[in-house]
Amino acid sequence: MSAARRRMLAALGALPAAVALPAAAQSRDGWPQLSETPGELRHGKWVWNELLTGDPDRAVAFYESVFGWTFSRRGSGERAYRLARRDGRPVAGVLRIADGRDGRTPAARWVGMMSVPDVEAAVALAGTEGGRTLVAPTTQLGRGKVALLADPEGAPFGVIRAVDGDPPDTDPLAGEWLWRELWAADPGRMSAWYRALGHYTRRRVSSSNDRDEWLLAAGELPRAGVVDRGAAVRESAWLPYLRVADLPATLRAVGAAGGRVLIEPSPQRRAGQVAVIADATGAPLGVARWPLEGAR
Repeated sequence: MSAARRRMLAALGALPAAVALPAAAQSRDGWPQLSETPGELRHGKWVWNELLTGDPDRAVAFYESVFGWTFSRRGSGERAYRLARRDGRPVAGVLRIADGRDGRTPAARWVGMMSVPDVEAAVALAGTEGGRTLVAPTTQLGRGKVALLADPEGAPFGVIRAVDGDPPDTDPLAGEWLWRELWAADPGRMSAWYRALGHYTRRRVSSSNDRDEWLLAAGELPRAGVVDRGAAVRESAWLPYLRVADLPATLRAVGAAGGRVLIEPSPQRRAGQVAVIADATGAPLGVARWPLEGAR
């Protein structure tokens, strides 16, 4: 783990998208492991991301084109699980969202999963502190025990105890996950809420755009950021960031593949080397060139 990685602070913000979370689906041969080189449990590490979308095939084409991911399919039909790899390493999963009772497909969204030593205890703690259970603890064959929660401001996320431990802490390559950030109405309160759940330490950090920002860390390792979402954003949500080697080229590829740039790079925001995009199915995520050369 490089010293630069240890010093990495929170990246930018998001435009959250609302989504009704489905009950967990499972392919017939079980869920793929989080990593092909799992290890010890790392409480508070965000170990996996899954895309919930109404159009998995379109999403697959987008991430293949823009980020160089390759996909394998497990199971069949609407409940099929699409496992994404980058240079052979598992990076994400894609699941189809079922249409709601009104017949409409909920908005697409990335959902991250935090490692915890005891899923039931995490669910109980979240409930006593104002969170909600969206999907009760369940055992996924080949992966471990998981649950889906919503924090007190409604942002969904998962907790997991992987049967073979968590992926190791390594510097991400281009096309792999770099960071995640929660946009919250009350960053101070929400950073304290996640501190208890993830056994984090937290500290307030300086902001280049006068927004309240907090850093959540486990030991010396930064795990996530919490920022003021601002009045223009209607809902709190987590936003994951992918590392890219060439930000302008990535943004051009996003448009060519049917995505959109939601927040353009700006010199006032991390030296102009981050952006927020929506994939071809509308799911928001961040992209960042890292290290952020020129950033203070």
